[in-house]
Amino acid sequence: MTFRPIIVACATIMAAAPCTGAMAQAPEPFRTRPITLIVPFPAGGPSDALARAVAQGMAAQLRQSIVVENISGASGTIGLTKVVQAVPDGTTLGFGGAVQEASLRSAARF
Repeated sequence: MTFRPIIVACATIMAAAPCTGAMAQAPEPFRTRPITLIVPFPAGGPSDALARAVAQGMAAQLRQSIVVENISGASGTIGLTKVVQAVPDGTTLGFGGAVQEASLRSAARF
């Protein structure tokens, strides 16, 4: 009688056991939370219109809702500071240009 298959089966079960606890405590799936696209300019302007068009295309491709949030002030620094301070889980994106990139670099602590 060979014990090799039994030993392999036991080793597999013991190796997989720690994974089951991690799966039970895993955060909610990415797809259940909407993506927030922060536009650092007032609503109704050309940047807002472009961001909403991009968000619509993203929503179709990702099959997920995208919320466009306009946070204006200080030439875009206030909105992009909110992006920098967001939880780094991939659900908050910023929409800006080269000037806002400079503000973002100064606000972020890379």
